[in-house]
This record gives sequence, structure tokens and C-alpha cells, in this order.
Amino acid sequence: ELARFQKDHGHCKPRGPTHAKLYDWSNIQRKKRRKGKLSEDQIELLDNIDFPWGTNTPTWTVMYVELKDYQNDKGHLRVGQDDNPNLYDWMDSQRKLYHGILKKPVLSDNQIEKLEEISFCWSLDGKERAWHEKYTEAVELYKEH
Repeated sequence: ELARFQKDHGHCKPRGPTHAKLYDWSNIQRKKRRKGKLSEDQIELLDNIDFPWGTNTPTWTVMYVELKDYQNDKGHLRVGQDDNPNLYDWMDSQRKLYHGILKKPVLSDNQIEKLEEISFCWSLDGKERAWHEKYTEAVELYKEH
């Protein structure tokens, strides 16, 4: 039911009286995960639809869409700390999660795949990321010609 809701609405945050049961069920899943009572398969299924495990922070999908919009607008993924601090911090967190520096929340295979599809650079080194961005631009240029 939640997967259907996500497909219809583009997010996994049911609200209001129409979706009260699904809202309650979602909260129960969060509590079960915190208590270690969800299986890895259940967690993976929920991760695959970008289930928002935390309620106070923007969902992964919201930030991913913002990153894609940034890329479409600017033509690159070199988000500056002054340019967009929230997006910059989110990208930094994704890299740290990927490298195991941060342990929670866990990046799902689906999330990693989505970031790799837009040529997200996982390097923690700023100079290496800048090189990777220029390399990606060059590859795109050569594909066009």
C-alpha cells in the first residue's frame, strides 16, 4: 500500500484523515526499526521506495531531486558550501555514509545506483572531486562529438 502511495504521490509521507492508517503504519515501521524488529528484507523494501526513516529531516528523495535540479540548472555537481549549504552538507553525508565514516542511516543499493547514474563522485578529497567533475564533463563532450 505504501509503495502504491509513493508511486501516486512521489513521496512516502502519508498525511491527513484519508491516509491515517498508512501514516500510523509508517510510524510503527520507524519504531520497529529503532528497536531492531524489522528484518533486513523489510528495511531494504522500504529503502527501495525511499521511505523516510527520520521525520525531522528532508527525505533522501527530496535532497536527491534537489541535487538533480542543481545539476540540470548548472550543468555540474560542484555544489559550493556558500552556494547551497544544505545540499553541500547532504552530499558530504552521502560520501561519508558510502565510505562507512557515518553508520546511520545506511545507503541502500538503490540510492547508490541513483547517485551513480548522475555521475556522483564518492571521493572525500575535494581536489579529486574537482578532477572527477571535469573528467565527467569531458566524457559528455566527447560523446556528443
